[in-house]
Amino acid sequence: MTMANDDPEADGIRLVDVFNRIYDANAVWINITQAYGGDDPNNVAIIQQQTGFFFGGGVRGRVLRALRRDGIDSPALLAIRQMLRSGAAILSGSSAGMASQVFI
Repeated sequence: MTMANDDPEADGIRLVDVFNRIYDANAVWINITQAYGGDDPNNVAIIQQQTGFFFGGGVRGRVLRALRRDGIDSPALLAIRQMLRSGAAILSGSSAGMASQVFI
């Protein structure tokens, strides 16, 4: 997830390429940005199939605004928390993506 970056789609595609090409992962970009995605049931379903989440760098507040609206946790954020608490997934990130994880 790269919702902290100025261009989250381009950054997400770049990170997916790095993880898949260099680390032989099966990474996908989940389309959650400040403008879209936290309430999308398709994104929640994708989240529930993952074994890890990587938050890219940028501006920390963008992550918060993407996953919480008006102080309310989005279904996507709730799904991420459930995956982490159950031990089904791990969490990582870089720069603002790592710093923003304190609320997850």
